[in-house]
Amino acid sequence: MSLLRKVFYLLAVIFIYLTSPVHAQSNFFNDLRPGQYVYYTQTIPNFSLNKLFGIMKVSQTDYFVRIIDYSSGKTSAFLGTFKSPGDFEITKIYSSDDKFQITLQIADFLNIIDGFYNVSKDVKFDNVTDITVQNIDFIHYDDAIFNISFSKYIPYYHIVKMIHQKTKKEYFKLHSFGFNKSSEVKSFFSVPISFQPKNVSKIKLTNQARKNVNIFDYSIPVDSNWSKESLGNTDVLLIKQETARDAIIMIEKISKEDRPQLSSENLIHVLINFQPCVIADSITIKKNGSITDVYYEVWSYELNRITIAKTKIIENDNDFYTITLNSFKDVYTNNKKYFDDIYRGINKIK
Repeated sequence: MSLLRKVFYLLAVIFIYLTSPVHAQSNFFNDLRPGQYVYYTQTIPNFSLNKLFGIMKVSQTDYFVRIIDYSSGKTSAFLGTFKSPGDFEITKIYSSDDKFQITLQIADFLNIIDGFYNVSKDVKFDNVTDITVQNIDFIHYDDAIFNISFSKYIPYYHIVKMIHQKTKKEYFKLHSFGFNKSSEVKSFFSVPISFQPKNVSKIKLTNQARKNVNIFDYSIPVDSNWSKESLGNTDVLLIKQETARDAIIMIEKISKEDRPQLSSENLIHVLINFQPCVIADSITIKKNGSITDVYYEVWSYELNRITIAKTKIIENDNDFYTITLNSFKDVYTNNKKYFDDIYRGINKIK
């Protein structure tokens, strides 16, 4: 799927999400759509089951689990149902070369989700989006008192990391999360232990004579490296030197009258949860009054490349605006000042 089609598909997902009641919070994953998944790394000193493990919702009742052992590189995968958020019942085992190994993997996974549920079930975000709770007993490990970070934006248990209080080591850490059509599970099963993209771009952008291009109520200072095209009900700006979309700038306007329940938190949630594979360590969210800046990176298993996304969410009395720059990471890194100057130069038309 081309990036333009993915962008258009994401805009359609945003519309469906914002007009559907299914995104109300729930303790039983009813707030998740089929296709949403999350991965964690488990790294426990002197323990043989250090691994990457992921959970993906397949339907309203079924979930895939995938586990990769760090030492052997072997993968186990199985399908099952949550009888409760801390109780998983396996219905089918798909792959494992070692019956003893998968028995250990399953037993450890069942213990982990029981522990995840117990430490997360009483977390209340109220008016905040990030919480760190100290002195939590993770019942499945002896002498294991943890400091645990939670984020409202992370699916399933909202856990970002668990740090052992005594040793200061990270036992569990959010690795990645994403969304794909539940009938297309390849991106879930293609998430690697580490992201090692190929850097193939030779694009070197030099400043040309700038001209202002207006989209909605904003003026964008671009040059001849960019072309203007229509996408859905708006226009976008593209750089197309090596691919059909080396970089793109787009602006969306959302009326509060049409979406009276909308908030910047809703928009952040949709932006980072409905991407193919968001690299957890890349996310930064900075709020300053009515403006929120969001940065994240998306892995593509098809291209073996990373795309960066910078989005500014602007709220006024009547509307929300999202101003987004997407670019392949190697293109952006090689031309960071060029892109940053243009992005910072986007201003509201007076």
